[in-house]
Amino acid sequence: TLRWRLLLKPVADVSTARLYPVVIIGLMSNNVTPARIGELVRAYLVGERERISKTTALGTIAVDRVYDGLTLVAILGITTVFTGADSTVKGLGIVTAVVMLAGVVVLALLAMFPVQARMTLVRLLHVLPQRFEARVEGLLDAFLSGLVVIRSPTTLVLAGLCSVTSWLIEAVMYYMV
Repeated sequence: TLRWRLLLKPVADVSTARLYPVVIIGLMSNNVTPARIGELVRAYLVGERERISKTTALGTIAVDRVYDGLTLVAILGITTVFTGADSTVKGLGIVTAVVMLAGVVVLALLAMFPVQARMTLVRLLHVLPQRFEARVEGLLDAFLSGLVVIRSPTTLVLAGLCSVTSWLIEAVMYYMV
């Protein structure tokens, strides 16, 4: 919740107390629905409660998920080094790292070059029926505005620290169990 609050702050300053139930409902939804639908639930709920664009919120959630992925890939890498994991686990780790790195690169390019990214993506929208183009273009703009946080090095470092801390706490809990 703290990490998402940091990522959401350039869009809307929402208190941790107001975000916490939204995060919990989203996590619960992920447990009972396929394909991480809980992330869409989270974007919808924060949009309704805080009167912000749901698509912009989804952009911040995409960055939030990338932090989780990067942290878990780092933990997987460290774990395989110290445990001498077999080649299957190492291969899985490499594939996961490549996928996460690709996600990071795509989000970073979208955030760092929003005008160029928008122009390129709008050109791709021409394959859609004309009645959908304007709607999807508006959603694209809202999503890109949710990525604005990537341009702030301070926020990125703080969000990274939140991510590492939360996953280390969870790892210690699993170790103790």
